Amino acid sequence: MPSRRLLGVALSVPLAVAAAISVGVGPAGATHLPATVVASTPLPLVSYGWAAAYADLVVDADHGHVFVSGGRGTTEIMVADLDGQLVGSVPSQQGAAGLALSADGNTLYAALTDSDSITAIDTATLTERGRHDLGAGTCPSDLAVAGRGVWFSYGCGQDGGRIGSLELPPGGSPVVSLDQGGTWYNPPLLESVPDEQ
Repeated sequence: MPSRRLLGVALSVPLAVAAAISVGVGPAGATHLPATVVASTPLPLVSYGWAAAYADLVVDADHGHVFVSGGRGTTEIMVADLDGQLVGSVPSQQGAAGLALSADGNTLYAALTDSDSITAIDTATLTERGRHDLGAGTCPSDLAVAGRGVWFSYGCGQDGGRIGSLELPPGGSPVVSLDQGGTWYNPPLLESVPDEQ
């Protein structure tokens, strides 16, 4: 079963080393850290003063990749191996923010904040296989794969955050549905739970 998404402390330490991202880890959390760090690979992320920032990351253990998005103002998704070494990037991903793997692990979905769309990326070839326009001024932020589609949060800041869906029926045309209930101050973070096998 593919790793869908790992967040928080589980990846904060290895990715901080691999991507040169500063993450505060207190003394209580440091007891399980390795004694030495051999090397690090800085990723070309947007810097805000003393720290590099990233929008999201997804681990694809089946293909041996870690995907890292940079958010607004960036144009690619960086791809590292499981040891943290940069192995490539997926270009033309304007403002890639939220990331999510398909249930079978063969597709990475990315919310492209700067181009009001969601892109589908082949995780084996690291190439874009499709792009789905969500409408002008949507600014998608986060994603969660559920059922036959992708749920996304969106909002450009002036009127709060909302939730929409992108239905991907087999053999049919994709269907975008906006305003799927509620308005938030900011676009909410989304997460789905994989089906039990």
